[in-house]
Amino acid sequence: MGRIGWSDIRDASFPAAGSAKTIINSASGQLDAYGTEKPADGLAGYAKGGTFKDVTAGKVYINQGTNTSCSFKEIEITPAVAGSASGRGPSPLIWDSCPVLDFILDPTQGWTFFDDFIVDAPLLAANQAGVAIGSGWWGHTSATAGSTITPQTDHANGEVHLLTTTTDEVAILEGLCGHNTTGHVKFTAGKKTWFEARVAVTNVTNAKCASFVGFAEEGLLGDATLLNANQALVDKDFIGFAQLVADGDAWQTRFNTASGGVGVDGTTVSATADVIVTTVMAKLGIYCDGVTIFFYADGVLLANSVTLATANVPDGEELALYFATGSVDAGDCVLGIDWVRVAQEI
Repeated sequence: MGRIGWSDIRDASFPAAGSAKTIINSASGQLDAYGTEKPADGLAGYAKGGTFKDVTAGKVYINQGTNTSCSFKEIEITPAVAGSASGRGPSPLIWDSCPVLDFILDPTQGWTFFDDFIVDAPLLAANQAGVAIGSGWWGHTSATAGSTITPQTDHANGEVHLLTTTTDEVAILEGLCGHNTTGHVKFTAGKKTWFEARVAVTNVTNAKCASFVGFAEEGLLGDATLLNANQALVDKDFIGFAQLVADGDAWQTRFNTASGGVGVDGTTVSATADVIVTTVMAKLGIYCDGVTIFFYADGVLLANSVTLATANVPDGEELALYFATGSVDAGDCVLGIDWVRVAQEI
């Protein structure tokens, strides 16, 4: 008798049926069955460890209950790389196309980065310029005592806060930056890029705070290098989400190429990409298919995109990952980060 492998079982074609039909039986119950609907939890007669194939959906389940009270759970042939759009984890519309496992197993195909700030979270006191602060992160804080980067000890799932409390001060976190000298991210024709971060801000009053979440050229750790004295985005290479001083309750999508003729704050893709709700976490995402850069908010594709061929898109430029916040006036400005994930084809 020839060998039967998993692929034979997985791809087997069974006739449709309105209820479960037995393929293999045993003394402890049905070992293998099929039908158009998975058996309801609690039914008897299915062996523990037995399988059921839904011939309509093409899904295979395994009984993790007992032969007197079944509980069939789906067998995932390929591990899921995302949660749900509305959940706390990565969003399916961005990540379902990302071969995360392939990148881990074969780094010649691409790379992936994830930080949920559980272990060795960034910590930086005030008045620190361009300091390596663990787990590949670099930071900058302005001179006043209120400008800090601090892990939150009361958040069980990990969270780090960038805080400023004084006029014209900033807190900046930089990653994927080759020790602050070479950005690791590059939007290139024909190559895919994935990005998502879960963040929140605490102040949406106009003329108070500015924040940035996304990518910019490396080496912008300073008081006026990413966000200037007025907390506008400087004329450097960047693409991402910006909370601008003049419109504190909106995440805008923006891009720029240094000295491209546009100047501070760059070019707008959407001025209303997402409404900021104070202290409420939002998932901000980017996906580039090698031709077009798409933007997402809370797992939903936004209406406005931009092609790599568009003037002043920083395509082909080496970019680092940045989180930044800055104060225009007295008062607390906080950018909280729950987690961030980035992946890129090589």
